[in-house]
This record gives sequence, C-alpha cells and structure tokens, in this order.
Amino acid sequence: MIDAVIADAIFEATGINLAEDGIEEVKAKIAAAGYAIVPIKPTDGLLSSMAMRWDHSFGMDRIETIPGFAMGYTPEMRQSLMGSMAQLHEEVVGTGFYRPDLEDRYVNVAKKGGNP
Repeated sequence: MIDAVIADAIFEATGINLAEDGIEEVKAKIAAAGYAIVPIKPTDGLLSSMAMRWDHSFGMDRIETIPGFAMGYTPEMRQSLMGSMAQLHEEVVGTGFYRPDLEDRYVNVAKKGGNP
C-alpha cells in the first residue's frame, strides 16, 4: 500500500488521487501531464527494441557483404549494444548520471563539449 504522505504529495503536484482514481484514470492524467510510466528495470525485449531502433541490423547475423565491409552483429556485439541500451534506459528512469538540477551543465556539454 502506498504511503499516505507520498499519495498526498502526488495529489498536490498532479491532482491525481491515488485513493480514488482508477489505474486507467491515473495513467491518462499522467500522460496528459506529459509523463509516462516506465519500468525502472527494463525487460530484454525493451532493450532489444531499443537496440533495433538504434541500428536496424541489430537482429542480423554478422556477414561480410563485400570484402572489407560487414553488417550485422556477433553475439558479443549484441550483448555490448544491449548493455549500452540498458545505460540509456537508466538515464531515462533517473538511475543514471543525469539529475534535473544539472540540466544546464549537460546542455552546455552538448553544445560546447567538456565535463558536466
């Protein structure tokens, strides 16, 4: 059961009443506020989908198409990219390096380079 203090804070910030609103209503209100509910721990399917979005050849076995040029992935390459996707997911759900209070620093890194 959700702590009453947390429920009150959510209600004050969003107008969502966890005690009265049904889950679909809560989801709709969260979406209307511009947010989404995502799992903190991603599934392998989600990470694989992210990897395919990143590189459409992710699902292909590694082949040499012409001498000196290859496409697709070895099992080791797939595991490496899945690890990178897990790191990106950490950033999205707030368990990575990003913190909202450092927003300006990260924007400056993107524009100018350097460390946050």
